[in-house]
Amino acid sequence: MAFKHTSDKCWRDCGLIRYLTHIFWDCPKLSTYWKGIQKQIKKCLGVTILLQPTLIILGIFQNIIQDRSKTYVLKILLVLARK
Repeated sequence: MAFKHTSDKCWRDCGLIRYLTHIFWDCPKLSTYWKGIQKQIKKCLGVTILLQPTLIILGIFQNIIQDRSKTYVLKILLVLARK
């Protein structure tokens, strides 16, 4: 089965060329979304997380929260946010 050639522009209509990191992180239209996620995590857990792709997208974080139960909740929230 052959794939049709599609545009190399982002499907979110930001006007930029899409590439892997753009699709998940760099698209300007995602910035508002991730800032909202950051705000909700602060509201739920009382912790301000940095908006970094290693943390948000890959879930790589160390010593952000000392409480193990809050760390578990943060992991779940980030998985849900990526969905």
